[in-house]
Amino acid sequence: MRSVRRYLSFGPVLAAASFVFLAYPAAAAAPSPIESAVAYVVCESKQGSGVLTSLADGGYVLTVGHVAMDPVTRVIADECRVGFATDESLQPKLFYRASVVHAIFDVKTDRDIAVLKIGQKISAAPGSLPSAPLKSNEFAAPGDALYVYGYPGGLTTMKTVSGKILGFSRGTLVADAPITQGYSGGPAVDAAGNLVGVAERVSYEIDEKTGQQIVLDYEFSDISSVIGWLDSFAPKEHDKFLVHADPARFDGAPYVIRQEAPGCSHIVRTQTSPTLYCLLGGPHRLVFPNEATYSSWYPDYAGVQFISAQNLTEYQLVGNVSMRAGSLVKIQTDPRVYLVTDSLGTLRWIKTEERARTLFGEAWAAMVRDVPDVFFVDYRIGEPIE
Repeated sequence: MRSVRRYLSFGPVLAAASFVFLAYPAAAAAPSPIESAVAYVVCESKQGSGVLTSLADGGYVLTVGHVAMDPVTRVIADECRVGFATDESLQPKLFYRASVVHAIFDVKTDRDIAVLKIGQKISAAPGSLPSAPLKSNEFAAPGDALYVYGYPGGLTTMKTVSGKILGFSRGTLVADAPITQGYSGGPAVDAAGNLVGVAERVSYEIDEKTGQQIVLDYEFSDISSVIGWLDSFAPKEHDKFLVHADPARFDGAPYVIRQEAPGCSHIVRTQTSPTLYCLLGGPHRLVFPNEATYSSWYPDYAGVQFISAQNLTEYQLVGNVSMRAGSLVKIQTDPRVYLVTDSLGTLRWIKTEERARTLFGEAWAAMVRDVPDVFFVDYRIGEPIE
């Protein structure tokens, strides 16, 4: 069995010059607030979906990186177009030019995110941007209901699929909502209509004997991972592009940690080497750099499978697995203690022993694990925990 991921942008689409802007019916009913915030997104030859997340500076739309850039060359689109439904037909009729502010498509960190800034209006339809962008909920949990909005299949009509959250893995929200091509970048919302992620891809396995594709799950860029990525540009950078549904809870929490999986479809080793690898979709693989890292994720080796050296080389090595989120770590040449806050290795320095004691108890020092200096490049520094 081989794990594969299918990214769900749709293309090619109509060339920019041949866009057809649909007639606007004067007496049609308005879409719901959620539907009003859903964007139809075209960046050069790729079509996907998106969501209005802020009205600041003319407005911002959140979508995925593989729509806003070429996932092979990493070249960012010179210009995008975003469209919004204005009536009960749920067809995009209000169009704007848009430019890419931030974008990433990175298999090493599983990040597939983009932010578009809305520019000049280019359609004749009356009206303006929705007055209420979707707000973000960073506290979604497995079992929560999920509703996904988008434009599958090109320039047609907005659709909705539903399911529930199954869990979290390497910055992605895993669900059973059956997204298809064209949903990429579309908002995944909770029962209250708050944004918890954006549609990204389908993960499936190919049975090597039958060739049959077996869907494993549907994956979304988790809003917490989006926030962490945006804040890597500057402290609180996400506040430019997102509005929290519960800002007091978000700002009041000392930290938010997802109970994430490391993203492995299989954990393997060869007969001739004890080194353990995490196979990702793509096909790509990560390596567990030492026993301490592996043990932070798994209590034993019961799930390890053997693979031939030849088959292993079919998976490109893209990096190391970091310590599990929730681990306390330090490097050997630095006395500072950090909390690992996600499965991508974001570290937050705990500035005082008193704060560590408050958060983790009197025995906090016994929980600290050393990370060899050579592996420190697998981590990134986030904001300190005051």
